[in-house]
Amino acid sequence: MKKLSINVIVPAVGDEMEFQIPEVMRVDTALRLISRIIVDTYPGINVAPAQLTLVRLSDLHALRHDCSFAQMDILDGTRMLLM
Repeated sequence: MKKLSINVIVPAVGDEMEFQIPEVMRVDTALRLISRIIVDTYPGINVAPAQLTLVRLSDLHALRHDCSFAQMDILDGTRMLLM
């Protein structure tokens, strides 16, 4: 299974985080895991995964939650914004 490295800018905490994810993982699954990591790393932050969206910075395209990263043509090293 091929994994991708994505860099996610998280404005709510003023940080950029790197994640290794399987390219076949659905975006909604990744958002649940990312939100859990943010809550564990930054106590006091309240994150509702269903309200989050990943936006590809190169073209400001919001990723569909019901698709995998491969289906959304996300490549290794892609930078994203968590909104």
